[in-house]
This record gives sequence, structure tokens and C-alpha cells, in this order.
Amino acid sequence: SEATGGKKIELLVTIQKIDRGKTITEDMLGTRDVPQAYVDDRAIRAADRQKVVNLRATSTIPVAQTLAWTDIIAGADEQ
Repeated sequence: SEATGGKKIELLVTIQKIDRGKTITEDMLGTRDVPQAYVDDRAIRAADRQKVVNLRATSTIPVAQTLAWTDIIAGADEQ
């Protein structure tokens, strides 16, 4: 387990480019299993998918990028 990075954590990834300011929709998101040792605290777990849908991207997010909480903004947080 230590040699492989530990148990796998299912994270959200982009399956298409998301432009800055664009609303994130269900069809833009996929998942990827990542060893726990390589998971950053900012990475969004697949279980949190519904918390992300309908929020907007703070910057352009390329395809196959692991989605992080710093990549999104709630409508009330725009300022």
C-alpha cells in the first residue's frame, strides 16, 4: 500500500475544457481514481459532484485536469 501511494480516492476531472466564467455542468465532469498520497486537500472528491454543478470556473480549466476547490466560484462570491 505504501509503495503504491495508498488506497485510491475518486476525484472529479474535466472531460472537456471549461472556459473562465463558464457555468460547470454535469456533462463537463468525469472521475479518476488517484492514490491517496497524491491527493491534494484542494482536490474535489467525486462524492461532492452536486456541490460543483452550476458553479462557475474562476479560470480556464483544461481537459483531464483534476478539479480543485480553487477552480470554482459560487455566484455570491464574484466580488
